[in-house]
Amino acid sequence: MKKTNINIKAIFSKIKTFFVRINPFKKSGNTSLTSMKNYIVKNKLLVGGIAAVAVAFLGGYYIKSLFIAATVNGSPISRMKIIKELEKRGGASTLESIVTEKLIKQEAARRRISVTNEEIDSAIANIEVSLKSQSQDLKSALALQGMTLNDLKNQITLQKLVEKLLADKVTVTDEEITKYITDNKISLPEGTDQENTRSIIKQQITQEKLGQEIQSLLDDLKKAAKINIFVKY
Repeated sequence: MKKTNINIKAIFSKIKTFFVRINPFKKSGNTSLTSMKNYIVKNKLLVGGIAAVAVAFLGGYYIKSLFIAATVNGSPISRMKIIKELEKRGGASTLESIVTEKLIKQEAARRRISVTNEEIDSAIANIEVSLKSQSQDLKSALALQGMTLNDLKNQITLQKLVEKLLADKVTVTDEEITKYITDNKISLPEGTDQENTRSIIKQQITQEKLGQEIQSLLDDLKKAAKINIFVKY
């Protein structure tokens, strides 16, 4: 659908002309103070009037877009219709996700747990390295997922908060790593960076344990929280 473009420069072009005119008060080398004052007042009113019309026009367009998403041959499609359709398709899961996010952030704040910008940047850098090894870049990967960089940062923040909230319950021992290697019949040929391999396996086990513990954490948070649901999907 073709998007309507508003040429803001064109709307304000008339205003600009008031600042490039030749001085109209110059009469035979003398300047009339009274005429100058009258001119300034008159032009201030005119500039103000044009600015008011421009703001009203832009404001009207903005307000219209708050209610109308599009028109088809003059027939409007309301934003409320779009919202209702989206809620019908994924309202329940989206609400559950937002409630979960809020519970995690509230609990982290209560325990004074936070995630620094350095931690987020480090996580993003690791993702970029991983994507680069697959001949991909972060911008394209995010676009494929329908995500923005801020979406990714928010997800990383939530993941880090969960890891810190469950840090005392999620520990991985060397014995567990060795058992994982044995149970999954992972071979470590000579020349393999075994320390790096064990580190990767440790991360895998940690994620598995987090998956098991997070549901228990969320259940406890929901029981302790006062959650009022006003919309049923």
